[in-house]
Amino acid sequence: MESFDLFDKFSSRIIELSERFGVDHFVVALSGGLDSVVLAELVGRYFGPASDNYSIVHVDHGLNVSSKSWARHCEVIGQSLGKVCEVIELDPTEPKPDGLEAWARNSRYASLEKFVGLGCCLLTAHHNEDQAETILKHALEGAGPYGLKAMSHVRRFCKGYLARPLLEISREEIIDYAESQKLEWVEDPSNADEKFLRNRIRKTVLPALKSAVPNAVSGLVKMAELQGE
Repeated sequence: MESFDLFDKFSSRIIELSERFGVDHFVVALSGGLDSVVLAELVGRYFGPASDNYSIVHVDHGLNVSSKSWARHCEVIGQSLGKVCEVIELDPTEPKPDGLEAWARNSRYASLEKFVGLGCCLLTAHHNEDQAETILKHALEGAGPYGLKAMSHVRRFCKGYLARPLLEISREEIIDYAESQKLEWVEDPSNADEKFLRNRIRKTVLPALKSAVPNAVSGLVKMAELQGE
């Protein structure tokens, strides 16, 4: 895919959020990983250098010895876009009664709520394979129609919205775009830790499905859309 094709798809989502949902400010959730770095670059490219139409926030969970360097990397990305990346530090010693993954997710979104007021939209970088992984995880856990619809493109969040403008984009397209733009990102080793079900699905189940059925991801995503309806 040519880089401008991905940019055009992304732009159409931003236009929809602005015109249909009345969004006038976007908050980019920047982890420093591949997907979110591409998202930040797309936002910066769309609005232009140092635009007041968006802000960038990084949440440091403090769970990895390299987390401080990841935060600095996000600050550098912000500087390259003429923006200040605000870093939120979480307390990794907090109790985690529902497990590490749930704590990280819930704490991250809770810390981002204060940035999303009226007319604001939080942007995350989930793509179509993230969607497929979510569907498979929910199915294996015995979810019903609500769980099987997985992630939505747009939903209410705090006083504004949360949107996933890359949800129809494949990981391959994101990698191609990142390489074409010569972007740099960090790799979180926890994404490869197979003690987590989602990672096992990502590393073993989904590749096996794609090998047996090349359009497995698009089929799963279509099923989620039907469940949502």
